Amino acid sequence: MAPGEEGTDLLPSALRTVADRAEQHRGQKIGEQNTKAALVEPVLRALGWETENVDEVRREYKRRPQDKPVDYALMLNREPALFVEAKGLDEDLADRRWASQIISYASVAGVAWVALTDGDEYRIYNAHAPVPVEDKLFRRARLSKDFSEAQESLSLLSKERMIENTLAELWKADRIDRQVREAVESLFVPEPSPWLVRRLAQLIDDLTQGEFALLSRGRA
Repeated sequence: MAPGEEGTDLLPSALRTVADRAEQHRGQKIGEQNTKAALVEPVLRALGWETENVDEVRREYKRRPQDKPVDYALMLNREPALFVEAKGLDEDLADRRWASQIISYASVAGVAWVALTDGDEYRIYNAHAPVPVEDKLFRRARLSKDFSEAQESLSLLSKERMIENTLAELWKADRIDRQVREAVESLFVPEPSPWLVRRLAQLIDDLTQGEFALLSRGRA
């Protein structure tokens, strides 16, 4: 099989190997470079990215000479499509400065998607979403905690899925779901909408408006 053609077929095996390595080295402060070599790059290769091809994977990428480098720029048609920033295993990815940093890099470079990782946990952000940094987070998964969820989330970063623009489609679908959920919740909070109470009372036999109001507040 030629380099870069592995796709996601090898992803489960690669992720299990990386998860085992992460557990083995946890607490040893192996540092960023060892984390990249032992934990991050095997995943990139299993996702179909040819790490030896500089037209496809650029290490220490700078859009301009004066810019700060990004650990990995994953390229499509020789243009960056995804930034990956790696921190050493055991680093706290919840530190807001890490996400802010990589999102800032991406915004300047015109790159929509970024991944922040310590080799075990991955956080995927939509850098272009017009929302606060915390709300730009799209997926969060930890290999050592939920392998199936991590595999599903990381598969979205495969070369094939990036070409298909799957992340943008899923982000849009999730945004619509959130908007619908918030709109529905607004009908009940802080009090049920009078229109909703009347309408449901009409649709449900033997349920008065007063009884529905009590049910919606959990007091029936």
